[in-house]
Amino acid sequence: MFRYHFIRNNLEQEQAFLNHAASNGYILQRVRGARYHFVARKAPDGANYRATLVITNDPDTARNAADQVVTGRLSKGMFYNVLYTRSDRQPRLTSDADAVAQFHTYMLDHGTAQEWKGGAGIFLGMLLIMIAVGMGHTAGWTSLLPLRLVIGLVGAGFALTGLRGIVIGLKNTVSSIHFKAASPETK
Repeated sequence: MFRYHFIRNNLEQEQAFLNHAASNGYILQRVRGARYHFVARKAPDGANYRATLVITNDPDTARNAADQVVTGRLSKGMFYNVLYTRSDRQPRLTSDADAVAQFHTYMLDHGTAQEWKGGAGIFLGMLLIMIAVGMGHTAGWTSLLPLRLVIGLVGAGFALTGLRGIVIGLKNTVSSIHFKAASPETK
């Protein structure tokens, strides 16, 4: 199952997303951009797995820490590890403080890139909507109506998706800038 989900800077929300998928019998196989690829898999006893998200600097740190381990490389020296255990076990591995700080820096850059992609989506959407309106002005309002509706709806979809990308990018950027104030160690 492919699932599109923008990676969030809030690690608790990411873990809740992965736990929800695991409780439905899906474990993560791969992360690429905003596309999560899940496969249906249950524990040998038929129970569902529980997911724990751990950010580390070394890909081998989490190798034997759980029943199933999925490691994805986010950037050089930073790895996104999802540890799947049976519901009654809790892994002892925790995220590295340096890796979490590096993750927030990565999300600052990633949030900025999401904002740019969102702006490009809004621009493309508005361009398509203007093309549909321009076709109506030049050819008459009733001619080419099905084609203009399709172009207008695709343009609206691009614009709304771009707006969503901008909002998520802004959330990631703002939470990356202020992550130290929100962390429990500094309270």
